[in-house]
Amino acid sequence: DVTKIKLNNSIEFIISWAEETIKASNSIIDINIIYQTIMEVLINLNLDNAQVKLITIYEANAFRLGKSNQLWKKNHANGLLNFIP
Repeated sequence: DVTKIKLNNSIEFIISWAEETIKASNSIIDINIIYQTIMEVLINLNLDNAQVKLITIYEANAFRLGKSNQLWKKNHANGLLNFIP
């Protein structure tokens, strides 16, 4: 089906873009914004495999930034929780 192929290509593109953008960022707040925005779309579209890919990308880069023990903050894109000890 052409529609499914287009959707899959679009999802692969956005996941690839997210990975490149997240890897280039040194801000956990920026990473949270990218993660939360894209994840909301993936959840609404019930794209479980893409969600797993995005979570993996997020976790690897949160770990790179020394935030791996604070992964619960990823759903707070405004970053305010990052200032709470």
